[in-house]
Parts: sequence; structure tokens; C-alpha cells
Amino acid sequence: MGELSGGLTLRRLVMWTLEPRARLRALALLTHAAREVYGGACVSQIYQHMHHGNPGHKAVVHHVLTLACTPIYVMLTQWLLDGTLEDPHHEFFIASDPTVPDDKLWQDKYSIRWCMLPTFINKSQAKKVLASGKSLNFLRNVCHFRAAIAGRDAIKTSLQQTTVESLFTQDENSQLDQLVGLTFRETSRHVLEEILTRHKLLDHLRALRRYLLLGQGDFIHYLMEILNPELGKPATNLYPHNLSSLLETAVAASNAQYEEPDILKRLDVRLLEISPGDLGWDVFSLDYHVDGPIGTVFTADCMRQYLMLFNALWKDKRMEMILSDIWKEQAATSKLCRDLPELGVVLHGVQLLTTEMVHLVHQMEYYMTFEVLECSWHGLMTKLKTAQSLDDVIIAHNHFLNRIVAGALLDADSKQVRTHLRTFYNLIQNLRGLQERLSSAVSTEVNARRDAIAVIKARTEAGDFGTSAEQQETEKKRRKDFISKVVPKLKSDLRINTQTYQDMVQSFLLMLTQHDDQNLHLLSTRLDFNEYYHRRDHRLNQRLTYHHKRKSMGTSFCQ
Repeated sequence: MGELSGGLTLRRLVMWTLEPRARLRALALLTHAAREVYGGACVSQIYQHMHHGNPGHKAVVHHVLTLACTPIYVMLTQWLLDGTLEDPHHEFFIASDPTVPDDKLWQDKYSIRWCMLPTFINKSQAKKVLASGKSLNFLRNVCHFRAAIAGRDAIKTSLQQTTVESLFTQDENSQLDQLVGLTFRETSRHVLEEILTRHKLLDHLRALRRYLLLGQGDFIHYLMEILNPELGKPATNLYPHNLSSLLETAVAASNAQYEEPDILKRLDVRLLEISPGDLGWDVFSLDYHVDGPIGTVFTADCMRQYLMLFNALWKDKRMEMILSDIWKEQAATSKLCRDLPELGVVLHGVQLLTTEMVHLVHQMEYYMTFEVLECSWHGLMTKLKTAQSLDDVIIAHNHFLNRIVAGALLDADSKQVRTHLRTFYNLIQNLRGLQERLSSAVSTEVNARRDAIAVIKARTEAGDFGTSAEQQETEKKRRKDFISKVVPKLKSDLRINTQTYQDMVQSFLLMLTQHDDQNLHLLSTRLDFNEYYHRRDHRLNQRLTYHHKRKSMGTSFCQ
């Protein structure tokens, strides 16, 4: 057939098939690119071909991409509006684990399936999408919030006005991006209102600070006093119901009685795992029960940290109480020692050692109370005021706990320093034993001498000789034994305790100066305020150069 006849020619056939062949070629490329992927990953592979200079090729890709994104767009709108997932083939970038219970919903139930995240949705948007739907499920399943969220209808109307193409054609100020941000803000605001207002998160935080972090001074002091006889027993002889009764007594006798009933109901006692030889002091702990929505912030790991902090602070308080008892005992012993000049040196040495230990305990308490707890608490309250979501609250609270754990020398970096503190506590116990032996020796000797004088006086009043040569010899021998045996033993024990304590403090100061935390450098300066240990160890001479002093002054837990 000739070219002028108007019939079909090979050239015309080639021209007519150019466009279909181009479409087929584009489809073949897309099929090859997506041959081993599905869902969001498939969409990402197709989206890469959108950046093509050929308008025809780009139009084919646009059409295919629109069809491929339709299921994702539907799942996205359902997730943003209702928090529901209908994803039987795991194609959406939000994943759900149905085995996770509601009490762990926020942390573990929902996550981003990064391999299914389309490349045209950035990480920030994905996190907002996750948080939006997760917030809706949290309100519904954990907070049992049934009312409609304010602004949901407006968001739904706006979403209905968007198209599937808005997913992959969005820019920084696109309508879909703004709707995702708006949904995130509204759902997060409702979650915060539920947690902070209805479930009184701040009240529980303050309760934990007052009771597990020993902030309620009158309650802690009275509780320690009434528990002292009970906790001095072997741990195996303790009964939780007895301790709970004493806890209620301490609450009733202090300002803790004015707490909200819900707070007091959660406060309880707990006995830790018992090891052979443990006393009640070693296993006793206060506990605070958390459940419901606040359990999302106060997770099991957080509560373990609170218990760990309570045990450390409780032990510090106990050492302070022991030193107070030692001081009271010394006040009584010093009056008796007026008649025993032989023990004046020992008593004075014990008083000096006690004063040094009191200084260290008070400085550690000041450091923990003001430089760690108060400053960390101030930082937490500041962050909570500006929190935009529950995740912000959780992060701020975890940071608060981590800072306190580090400041209390309970983290891995301070393990050696904390071990030295335990050694110091053992030395306080040794000092108490020395003081008890000293008091016993003084009391026994004073009573013996008074009894001897009383016998002489009674016999004299009866008209007899006050004493005999044999009685004088016996009394003389007894006093000689006291001076030659009892006094030297007490002096030796005092010397050993003093030397051990000073060596421990010297090592402790060196550890503080070598620690990365500049606040501990300042603590070492206060502990050695008169530079006594500074003169004993030249390594402490370089503890704070001018540069480090400036750096230390600018480093604080309050920041």
C-alpha cells in the first residue's frame, strides 16, 4: 500500500505506539524498582521516579503513585482522627503490638516502622503522626476519656479537603503538614490536661519528693525515731504489718497527715531482699504505689531508681542520727570523766573524731539537698511548664532522676566513690562501738570508785575504820588495772579509728577532685575547708586551678 493512500504504514505504526511504549517502559521501570518491596517502601521506590525530566514519564509515575498512596492516605487519616489501624499486611509506617498491655501502651505498643516510611514524609512528621494516634489511644484506653476531642471535627473537615496527591507534593507549609502539626498539638494538649489536671501528676511528683527523697523532714525524723527499735532487729524478725502500723503513726504525728487521702493510700513500706546477717535497717524502704495513667511517667524503671535513691538517702540520715546519738552520749560521758582524768585524752580524741565525721555528713547532706535535689527539682519544674507533650514530660522526669542518681554518686561513673562512702559509714558504726565501750568503761569505773567511797563513808559513820590495808591494796590494784589495761586499749582503738578515717577521707577527696563532675570538686573544697588534707597529700594541690574554679562556678545542677 503506498504512502499516499492513507493506509497503515510501519512508520505510522511506530509513531502511534511511541506514547504507549513510553508508558509501558515507565511501568516496566516502576515494576522492576518495586519488585521486592511493598507498602511504604514500594511507594518510596516509585517516588524516586518523580524527579524525571520527561513530562510523559512523570505523568505515568504521578498516576501510579497516586494509586499506590491511596491506602496509605486512608490509613493515615484514620490514625490521625481516631487512632485506629487497619493494616493487615503491615504496609503502614505505624506499627502496633497487640500483645502489649495498656499500662505499657505509651512506651511499647506503638512504634514507627522505619522501613515503611515513605521518603516524602520526614522523620519529624512521622513522629508527630505517631504521637497523635498514640495520644488518642492513650486517652481512650488508659485514661478512659470518652468525650470527643475539641477541634476534631474541624481537623476532619480539613483532611477531607486534602487529596492523596498532597502526601507527595507537600512543601514546608503545605496544608497536610499544617494539619499533622495541628492534630499533634491538640491531642498532646488533651493528654497533658488529663495527666496534669485530672490525674494530678504534679501532686504525685511532690509526694515522691517528700517521702521517697526525704523532703518531708518532720515526718522522716519521727519515722526514723519510732522505727529505730524495730529496725535494730535481724531482718528475718521484721513483719510488714508492724512497720505499716508505725508508718501510720508517723503520718499522724507529722504534717504528712494533711496530705490528700489518695497520696497517703499509695505510701507504704517495703522489705528488700534479705541477705544473711542483715538488720532491719538494711532491708527497710518506703514505697509508693503507682498505677493508671501516672504509671506512664512513673515506670517500673523509674520507681526502682526512686527506691535506690531512698535507700541511699535513708542510710545518710541514719548515719546522721547515729552521730547525734554519739554526741548525746559524749555529753553525758564528759560529766562523768571529770572524776577520771585518765580518760580525758580519749574522750577529747573521740569528740574530735566525731566532729570531723559530723562535718563530712553535714557537707554531704548540704550537697545532696541543695546542689543536687533542689537544683534538679527546679530544672524539672521549669521544663514541665514548657512541656508540649507527654513525651516532653517523660523525658524531663527521666532526666531529673538521672541527674539525681549521678549527683548521689549512684551511677556507674561514681561506683568507687560510693564504695568509699560505705566505708565511711562503717567507720561511723565503729565509732559508735568505741563510744559505747568508752561510756561503759567510764560508768563502770566511776561507779566502782563511788562505791568504794560510799563504803568508807558508811563505815566511818558507823564508828569503824573507813578502810583496811587489804581493801586499799585491792582498790589500788583495780585502779592500776584500769589505767594499764582499759585506758591503753581505748587509746589504741581511738588511734586506729582516727587513722583509718583520715586515710579514707584523703582517698575520698582525691577521688572527688579527679571526678568529671565539677560540683564534686567544690564539695572536696568544703570538706577540706582548712586544707588539712591538702597539706598531707600534694596531689590535692592541683585540685582547682583558677580555670577550673571559674568552670566549676559556672557548672551547676540548676542549669
